[in-house]
Amino acid sequence: MEKKKSQNTKSLSRRDFDQEEDENSCVYFAELGSIQSMMRIFPRSSEIISIQNGESLEEKLKLQNSIIIKLYDDLQSIDSMANAFKNELEIVSERLLRESEKNISLNEKIAQLERTTEELREEHQTLTNSYENQLQAMSEHLISLNEKFLMQKDEIEAYRNDRTNVVGSPESNQKKRTTNNQKRKSDSKAIVKS
Repeated sequence: MEKKKSQNTKSLSRRDFDQEEDENSCVYFAELGSIQSMMRIFPRSSEIISIQNGESLEEKLKLQNSIIIKLYDDLQSIDSMANAFKNELEIVSERLLRESEKNISLNEKIAQLERTTEELREEHQTLTNSYENQLQAMSEHLISLNEKFLMQKDEIEAYRNDRTNVVGSPESNQKKRTTNNQKRKSDSKAIVKS
């Protein structure tokens, strides 16, 4: 270790300047009068601090302060950007949550509407079948009534023919009229019952 230090020891304007290296960074020790300063310089850093001949301690401190201020400003900017991204992410996640809840409620409404539509289809089919059956029954009933009316019409025509053909006394005609009236009443009652 002593040998390594002695090999790396250099003189910079009559000041001792020792260097120790590791794999990530270099550490420089410089004795500046009664003040000792240690600076760590990363090889990948874009700004490398160098100690030049003729610089006063005050200039070096100003340089260090300006670098610290710049780094602090960069840190503040990065921090504000991170907060902005965090706020935006929270807003987007809340919106996503609301939209997913809305999507779930819409899917439930769609399912309910599909069930209602299916029920209405079944009800429509049932009503259609019922009306068709009723229409068929009514048609059959009308056909039977029509047949009865035709039969009664034929009977009425036969009665009229009999009446005109029969020649007799007024008493026999009165009896025939009474008989015909009774038959008509019984026929009309039969029609009403049917």
